[in-house]
Amino acid sequence: MFSSVQGEGPLIGYRQIFLRLFGCNIRCDYCDTPDSLENLAPCRIESPPGSRQFACRPNPVPAGELLDILSEMNRQTRHHSLSVTGGEPLLQADFLKSFLPFVRAEKLLIYLETNGLLPDRLAHIIDLIDIVGMDIKIASSAGIPEDTADIHRRFLEISAARRVFVKIVVAGPTTEYEIRSAADLIAGVSAAIPLVLQPLTPFGRARDTASPEQLLRLQSAALERLEDVRVIPQMHKTMNVL
Repeated sequence: MFSSVQGEGPLIGYRQIFLRLFGCNIRCDYCDTPDSLENLAPCRIESPPGSRQFACRPNPVPAGELLDILSEMNRQTRHHSLSVTGGEPLLQADFLKSFLPFVRAEKLLIYLETNGLLPDRLAHIIDLIDIVGMDIKIASSAGIPEDTADIHRRFLEISAARRVFVKIVVAGPTTEYEIRSAADLIAGVSAAIPLVLQPLTPFGRARDTASPEQLLRLQSAALERLEDVRVIPQMHKTMNVL
């Protein structure tokens, strides 16, 4: 758990408390949080907020202790929201179902960052979420060959009950066909749902980022179907913050 500014999507620049939960149901080529994939390391708690100074506690940390830490962080520095991220946080939907109601007392919005592949688990907690940041995984950047369109569509239909935007990481091999297909999927729920095209930040196996000209072509392709399409890079990488 740490305090920083949101570096991705339309909430970019807002101060958030980040709760990073372990575990993920997929392995994207560009994943920049490999430590979140396994339940091996201790929990790292930042104190004071924004200091990059961390103390370690054994996992799992009891929910009451996490709530106390969150309350103290928010007391020291005012935050816009709690970002529940991972890995894939919906793998721990039962924990979130019991934990998030207590976060309401802190007057924080609850922002879920998710790969958009676990719709049944989202349905379990959607009433506790204010904002959904949902990925659509495409083969050219994520390296996931399975057709996930039907799952993403169900997930987006559930998410539409809340404020939601979709993010797609785009790389050098990403095609206009992939982006048009994703835009069609989104428009089938609502053409007003914002889409963020996020240029791949080279990391691990993923090195081939999109060119500026390609980004503009992909944006134009998506704008044929959608009302709100933005190109937003990972700004926390540029700012060198967590």
